[in-house]
Amino acid sequence: MGLKNLIAVAQGKSAENVSFEAAFLKEYEEAVVRYEEAHLQPVPTEFYRPSSMYGCERMLYFQRSGAERDPEDSKDTKIMEICHSGTDRHTRIQHLVASMPGVKTLDLEEAVKEAQAKGINTEFVGWNHDHTEGRCLNRDMSIYFQPDGVLQYRGKDIILEIKTESTYKHSQRFEPEMNHKYQATCYGLGLGIDYILFFYEDRNFCGKKPYLWKITPEMKEAVLSKIKRVNAAVAAGEPPERDDSKCTYCNYKGICKLTDQAAPEPSEEALSGVMF
Repeated sequence: MGLKNLIAVAQGKSAENVSFEAAFLKEYEEAVVRYEEAHLQPVPTEFYRPSSMYGCERMLYFQRSGAERDPEDSKDTKIMEICHSGTDRHTRIQHLVASMPGVKTLDLEEAVKEAQAKGINTEFVGWNHDHTEGRCLNRDMSIYFQPDGVLQYRGKDIILEIKTESTYKHSQRFEPEMNHKYQATCYGLGLGIDYILFFYEDRNFCGKKPYLWKITPEMKEAVLSKIKRVNAAVAAGEPPERDDSKCTYCNYKGICKLTDQAAPEPSEEALSGVMF
């Protein structure tokens, strides 16, 4: 009998029950992985994901050019289920918002048509399986996006952006995060709507913090300039400089390291002209 089973027996469990429980948990985790694979939403490699727009420009370069991502050592089913739970909560919140008497939900296809009438080159791609989120793309900005909703409330056209987070993070929430502002600015530029309602939820206790935010001209310029720089780098085939402050959640660490290793050393002539 193994050590784990001995401990379990000491805790009042039989070795047979431990084996049963372990088998059940293994089958459950495999079901989580199958669900994840069945519900993956592929994004065309020639487009940016707005959720990544605040990231390192070199990461965006790799994303935009279809570079190989780092291999996954293992499939973390806990992380998968956090994302699945967030998706479930998104759907529930969307339905509740739609039922509010003061809210008029706007059809995303119609919102895209209105954006096109303003000269915005956005196209509607299609709905997800339960018609709660629609996918759009904009070729001028190279973005592929799906807002959580578009609605009218108190005379304003608003893009709804739902975020679920831990209790600790929620307790420290006093305004929208900058990376969320970059993401939402992409939505606003793609739909010609300036107001964003960030709706943060504590995933443990379901507390809510809404923030109405108007996209500033400076934010629009920051996003468009970033896209322009990375697109130019992609066209030239020259990766931008790495931003070390944004490496933690990057999925391109392997190819990034190889890129730095392949970079040519500065010549003696170049170094001689550098003043120290």
